[in-house]
Amino acid sequence: PDTTVLPEQPDSSKTPVVVEPADALPQFSQSEVKELLTAIGEAVETEKFPYAVGLANDLLRSNPANTAAVEELNAALTSWSASPVRLDDESSRLILEVASNYDPEASRLLLLHYQKTGNADGEIASLIKLAPTEGAYRYREAGDRLISDEPDSEDLEQAFQYFLLAATQGDAGAQYRVAESLIYGKGCPVDYERGEVWLQRAIKQGDDRAMNLLGLCYLQGWGMETDREMAVKLFTKSVEKGNPRAHFNLGARFAKGEGIARNPARAHQLFYEGAKLGNPESMLMLARTFEKGFGVARNLAEAENWYQEAAARGNFEAQRWRRRAGLSD
Repeated sequence: PDTTVLPEQPDSSKTPVVVEPADALPQFSQSEVKELLTAIGEAVETEKFPYAVGLANDLLRSNPANTAAVEELNAALTSWSASPVRLDDESSRLILEVASNYDPEASRLLLLHYQKTGNADGEIASLIKLAPTEGAYRYREAGDRLISDEPDSEDLEQAFQYFLLAATQGDAGAQYRVAESLIYGKGCPVDYERGEVWLQRAIKQGDDRAMNLLGLCYLQGWGMETDREMAVKLFTKSVEKGNPRAHFNLGARFAKGEGIARNPARAHQLFYEGAKLGNPESMLMLARTFEKGFGVARNLAEAENWYQEAAARGNFEAQRWRRRAGLSD
């Protein structure tokens, strides 16, 4: 267990900040504001982080528009998040209070600190819920933006922090993203067990992508015993919710007879539905069913059309077929 204790603080910092009526909030003169800002900076330098955050909080209560106080608050939180100094519950709640009122970035920094001190799933899960839940989707969207365009390792790591923050607030889409990151090692070490936990949480909220990904875990034996029948059940549930990728996965099971009786006609139908939903892998398989007459009457013109469509969507196998056929990109 981490036995690190917080540094000694002045007595005044040990009294929890109490929310007072607006007319009872302290008013600071310009000289007092300067003194407080200096005191905050000195507290950060000496790693008296709870004291620094408490002073910044007092300043912002008196004047939420004080940009200097916000900057000092960010500096304190950033230093604290990178520090091995352990947060106690009261300090954590103080940061979340500040995050709720003035700076949502504080919540992410708090989460980052808990990740670095090895306590990101238990204590933090309950503490983070104190932050405004309506902000969860904003964290998920911030993570999605980071991974949308050729992300590097730093982008993936930061995106994972955003996803985890939103996931702990109950956002199903973020719970799926956390699971996806853990299963594929995107921005974090691979951890199938934790990934499954987050998939189950997302599935309880009806997330079709989580159903499909958990089906893949059962199919591939990622962190669990291979169970093709369970994979088929999960793919089926995801298909019923309209997931394009699940149409491909379930169609492939019918084509191969894995976890369910082989049924070429059903496979073709699923590939067709997935292709119509825009899934490139389904387009490729649909082209092959038309080319081979698998579960449908052979139709080379339809096969070429779907090969071209899949290639245009970036499918490598379809692009290779197009080159072999002597067709231009």
